[in-house]
Amino acid sequence: MVVRTARLLSIAVAGVLLVLPLACGPRRQAGVAVHPSLASLLPDDTVALAVFHVDALKSSPLYRKWIAPRILARWNGLARQSGFDPERDLSEAVVASNGRETWLLARGRFAEEKIGPQLERSGARKSVYKRYTLYGDGEAALVFVNRETAAAGPPPLLRALLDRGRGGRLPARLRERMRAVPAGSQIWAVSVGPNPFGSVVLPLPGGPALERLWNSVESIWAGADLRSGLNMTVEWTCRTKDDGKLLHDALRGLIGLGRLNTPDRERDLLRFYDSIRVSQRESVVRVDTQVSQDLLEKFLSRMERLAGQG
Repeated sequence: MVVRTARLLSIAVAGVLLVLPLACGPRRQAGVAVHPSLASLLPDDTVALAVFHVDALKSSPLYRKWIAPRILARWNGLARQSGFDPERDLSEAVVASNGRETWLLARGRFAEEKIGPQLERSGARKSVYKRYTLYGDGEAALVFVNRETAAAGPPPLLRALLDRGRGGRLPARLRERMRAVPAGSQIWAVSVGPNPFGSVVLPLPGGPALERLWNSVESIWAGADLRSGLNMTVEWTCRTKDDGKLLHDALRGLIGLGRLNTPDRERDLLRFYDSIRVSQRESVVRVDTQVSQDLLEKFLSRMERLAGQG
């Protein structure tokens, strides 16, 4: 029981540490942007963005060896029936939030005349709004803005996005965070305010103490470069230096706990933990990780085996 508990704890901690910085990347040339066709659908009260440059990710070893064979294989049936192949037709995806609602924007090639009937056969209801067709129900729907742009989210929000047409500029604080993200990041995220996506993306385990700690965060930027292994940076700006110290110590403690509960024979997992560096500068807390392709593949293989044993 003790060994199994230690293994599960190691998996959980490593998973949190991998997912958090996966929205992260190395500090190189700064500045990122959202493609204009998607940026036009972002309202001026947007407080968080998570952007996936799928076209750029497709050339990375991680995508070819892990994402494509494990995840995209599930789409084969849909690709055959609807003509939509995410590996071929999806170029960029954006998850956005205004702090109350979360929605998804996508850029690619969308043949509504083929995909729409497939969605209906899967149970989605069709409703017409102005010149657009929404597929879904009262809680969530999908709309094809044109043959290259799609949006998914709560129907009232989608209708508001369609009413607005081209949007205004993103808030200045969000644009400031975007300027800090390395330009080569295939995955990046920015936010102002604590946990802007709510429990949809990042549930808050640990009870009130950790929730209060997270609520002290004023903004985040992060970016990931997966071209050769995993190069990661994530940076939190807290309200005060003391809040930053609490977050810094909590992250260090989480890493230490995971390493402490990792058996000595799991050397690849230990090396992964050792690659994570946490630093603090006044109210800013930063996590940097550089993992080689070889170590990343060994780490993922190890985690996959451990998860299968759980």
